[in-house]
Amino acid sequence: MYSTDVNSESNYGDHVEEDVDTDVRNGGNRELKQIENKYKLESIEGALLEMKQMESMREMKLKEHNQKLLDEMEKKRELEMKKHEQMLLDEMQRMKESEASMMKYQMAMLFGGCLFASFATIQMMRRQNN
Repeated sequence: MYSTDVNSESNYGDHVEEDVDTDVRNGGNRELKQIENKYKLESIEGALLEMKQMESMREMKLKEHNQKLLDEMEKKRELEMKKHEQMLLDEMQRMKESEASMMKYQMAMLFGGCLFASFATIQMMRRQNN
């Protein structure tokens, strides 16, 4: 490929030209690699940013879902409390009605007893007068 004759211009020019071509090619390859690496880095950074955004969005959705579940649980608890409170109020009302009914019964018995005692007293007084 190269001639051993250093004075030969054609060999010298070919050698220099070949070195320049190799340097240009290598330099171009280096620049190309740097550009590729730059784009790869930008692409990786973009992917990381996108992943972070997706993660924060997922966390936000998870928080919203958890809050929704907590709200639903709170509503259910309040509803159960209201049902229980209404049951207690109904029971108290039944007890009051039962107590009122019992009072009426006792008053009727007392009145009946008084009437019986009155009639008995009247009968005894009639017998004594006769």
